[in-house]
Amino acid sequence: MLAVKNIAVIAALGFVAACANIEPPAPQVTFEAYAFEARNGEKVAAERGLFKVPENRNDANSREIELGFVRFKSTSDNPGAPIIYLAGGPGGSGVATARGRRFPLFMAMREFGDVIAFDQRGTGMSNDIEECETEYRFPLDEPLTIEKSFPLLRAAANECAAKWRARGVDLSGYNTAESARDIDALRRGLGADKVSLWGISYGSHLAFAALKIMPDAIDQVVLTGIEGLGDTVKLPARTDAYFARLQEAINADPGAASAYPDLAGLMTRVHAKLNAAPVDVTFKDSSGNDVTMTIGKIEMQMLSSFTISDPFSSVR
Repeated sequence: MLAVKNIAVIAALGFVAACANIEPPAPQVTFEAYAFEARNGEKVAAERGLFKVPENRNDANSREIELGFVRFKSTSDNPGAPIIYLAGGPGGSGVATARGRRFPLFMAMREFGDVIAFDQRGTGMSNDIEECETEYRFPLDEPLTIEKSFPLLRAAANECAAKWRARGVDLSGYNTAESARDIDALRRGLGADKVSLWGISYGSHLAFAALKIMPDAIDQVVLTGIEGLGDTVKLPARTDAYFARLQEAINADPGAASAYPDLAGLMTRVHAKLNAAPVDVTFKDSSGNDVTMTIGKIEMQMLSSFTISDPFSSVR
């Protein structure tokens, strides 16, 4: 009798394990022809795809949201697994990225498989949430400080969160775990046994999350600006490293080296000067109106860290 019970238990455990490995139903993906145009004016025939997923998979009564992507068909006669591009941010649009300076790279990657510019939930083609206009604003007539900016950011976030919840948006569904499961849903919707992931910055963080939940369904992974699963903080050391590489490029040109022998030191001195005496800068806004803004140390640090890029990236 004991043996029979043990066999029954083993059989039950096997059934549970088998059920755990059963994939959810594949979402229905709809395609339509899409005339894709990059910002440089180049055009290519593509497809726009749409599919639906639960906003919050932990809620049985969750509403469905629609996710979108653009597919560039492979140029190969024997293509590999579809390649899904994961934008950084979080909040970046894969489709918008494909329109920009990486457009030639998207086109070149078609040699290896279909390339999919995927808009993660809450971005681009995958966003049905109304934009939130907050009443909180950073003052333009005084420099930013950590002490003043954090309370403003927190208040603005709370205001917008309340507005979105009132409109039926489940904010708890907008996280890396749900986005990773969206990738697997897309794979199943495409009918692909495996996909390859191409991620940059936060996109690498998302790729690691996908690797964790669907390791057997991923063919290859290409990552840059890597952020691990446990940390997405942008450390100052990263910007320092970029300046060091920029100095290498400067030093390779005698004329530039003479003019800028210590770019990082120059930036440090500029930051210190702006911290002691902020300056007013006037520029045109999107409507063509003059806007005057006070620039201090933090504004300049943000400007330099947001705009700097690897000086060697274009020659590799």
